[in-house]
Amino acid sequence: MIGAAQVKVYTKLDRRLLEPLLDEAVALQMPVAAHLGRVDALTAARMGVTSLEHMSGVVEAALSDPARLYRAHDDFFTGWKMFARAWSSLDSAALDRTARALAETGVAVVPTLVLHEVYGHLADQEFIERLDLTGVPQQVQEAWDIPDLIRRAGMRTADFTAFQRARPSQDQFLRLFSRAGGTIAAGTDTPNQLLAPGAGLHRELELLVAAGLSNEQALLAATREAAQVLGSDSLGVLKLGAVADFLVLTADPLDNISHTRRIERIVLRGTSYDPVEFKQDWEGRRER
Repeated sequence: MIGAAQVKVYTKLDRRLLEPLLDEAVALQMPVAAHLGRVDALTAARMGVTSLEHMSGVVEAALSDPARLYRAHDDFFTGWKMFARAWSSLDSAALDRTARALAETGVAVVPTLVLHEVYGHLADQEFIERLDLTGVPQQVQEAWDIPDLIRRAGMRTADFTAFQRARPSQDQFLRLFSRAGGTIAAGTDTPNQLLAPGAGLHRELELLVAAGLSNEQALLAATREAAQVLGSDSLGVLKLGAVADFLVLTADPLDNISHTRRIERIVLRGTSYDPVEFKQDWEGRRER
């Protein structure tokens, strides 16, 4: 645990194992991020989980009997696909009830909408070609094997469709959760395949706004709220004594969230960089 800033729990952890882990995390004063599979989101949040990754556990919390979903998580991809399929089965009342209950717990939701979007289009070459992968080293892109991922996941046409059909319900849940006062933090699941650093986060902000958040709420999700999930009060904010990490843009993202891509300067720990020079320096360091 030396140097660790956060605990991440994964899909096969059940309530019996989650409880002592959370006790230890409290003793170490460490936040716990949860990709749930065998515990529903509301139970995990009331037990003390800090954040719900990928909106995991939300479907299970909304269902009257989630036992079949719990069993599906014996295998990661089987559970992941059934989770996606179950979203479109939820009605507005179940989504609203779950959103309100989760908001009351104070748990943060990290939706990673860009991840759900990618899984819905893994077999769509036109979609893949439109992705901004300029931040991904060429050797990494060459090492990606999307057909192998599709094979390992057992993805079929119906599965791609399920991920696409899940998106409206996911957006509705986020609107309801935000309206109830819930905390949303932006994340992408980078560096998994097709999830580029930088560009993936810009896309996540666009998807959050498309889901119904305001431009300001989306920006806060990527800055202040994300930092608070990590237990930091010196990141994601502009104030005296905080870490001077920020971007200077050529257009106002409050007018159009896509303006976050229009970067003029990068300020890292108080030092200002030209974006092109910064990228060249980063690439040079990586090659060395």
